[in-house]
Amino acid sequence: MRADRIVLILVILSVVLGALHVALSIFSTSDVHWVHSKIRGTGIYSGRSWKNRTRGLLFECVDDEPNSCESLGKPLERVNVHPRVWEILRLRRSAYALAYATAALAFVAYILGGVLFVLFRTQPRKRQVTLLLIGIVGWIAAIGMYFSVIIFLEVRNQESYTFVPNASTFRGGFSKELKTATLETMGYAFKVAIASAACGHVGSFLMMTASMWA
Repeated sequence: MRADRIVLILVILSVVLGALHVALSIFSTSDVHWVHSKIRGTGIYSGRSWKNRTRGLLFECVDDEPNSCESLGKPLERVNVHPRVWEILRLRRSAYALAYATAALAFVAYILGGVLFVLFRTQPRKRQVTLLLIGIVGWIAAIGMYFSVIIFLEVRNQESYTFVPNASTFRGGFSKELKTATLETMGYAFKVAIASAACGHVGSFLMMTASMWA
């Protein structure tokens, strides 16, 4: 098989995976189904009614209740809270912003790279460098999506040890009975986010491989 045909096949596969990475990243970031919290039993704990909730990167909603979504990044209307609370709020916003930023970075890289690839199609050295740079930027974007997922998980971990009384988004303030009654499962949007990062990684490696044949 000719080198030009190999390059074309690798580039097409890379672009398809890159497009999937961007689309899945945007979808997962804008969706709230990252974590499902199901309250077992009566739902009455510490004199308060607790309901099933679904959480995304920046919003948490009560299941089956319209207009019940609460922003996870807004400042708490409380005084004398632990300094860790403000750090958690920053991390929540960071995970959300990073996910969108990496999707935008990948989109720009593939669009701009495609234009340059067409312009340099008769100049092997420039074409090779262009493909390599697209692959590197795509890889950075995929890494960024993984970091967004890691930050999300770290936020969940820190919330477990941060006491904010009667705050539904901070599990550290839950009573022992409520913690026992709460069953948490990862939602489909969380899995889509991981899949988007995987698509970005594979696509970027295919693009860098294409640069070796260009």
